[in-house]
Amino acid sequence: MKTSLSQQNSPKAKYRWDLQVTNPEFELINHKLSKKQFRPYLKKTSWRCEVGETEEKNNLEIRSLTCDYSIKKAGIVKTRVSCSSQRPYSEANLELFDEKKLLTFKIMLTCNKERL
Repeated sequence: MKTSLSQQNSPKAKYRWDLQVTNPEFELINHKLSKKQFRPYLKKTSWRCEVGETEEKNNLEIRSLTCDYSIKKAGIVKTRVSCSSQRPYSEANLELFDEKKLLTFKIMLTCNKERL
């Protein structure tokens, strides 16, 4: 009699999501993210950013990072990051420049397979 391992018994891969913000004073602030939507506070700028909720599809986790300039959304930047068993680490980097206030913010969204 043959025995086989069922994929149902294997633990589902989990990923850690982080958002790193480097402000104009070169201070690095790291936010460990839950699966819910997150909006970091970007002091002294008109840029507003949002990390969307985690989307799960089979063995894939996906999140979007959207940043817009001012309440009027004069400029919008959007990117997506995904992790899977074939790609256990991924990142997206944005550099946001506020022309009116001469400020630059650097934003990095990362996912990384959790070590169990």
